[in-house]
Amino acid sequence: MHTATLNTPRTAQSAAPSTQALTPNEGVNTEPKLVLMSWAEWAATPKDYRLTSLYGRAGRWVMRAGPQGVTLYPVHITG
Repeated sequence: MHTATLNTPRTAQSAAPSTQALTPNEGVNTEPKLVLMSWAEWAATPKDYRLTSLYGRAGRWVMRAGPQGVTLYPVHITG
């Protein structure tokens, strides 16, 4: 088999912006909303669903079901 037949031709890419339509989630604030919890609610949350740090960030995080599946949300303890 010739190697020349394996090479696919490449076309030059233009610098024009894409005319593709935005998906429903693009352009929307995707920052997770803050979850307000009391100390009792935090203690009652199963350990499998809570974190005390995330990628070097201090704070509390909890897993909750969201529009795109299970997501991590930041937690604020109200008292």
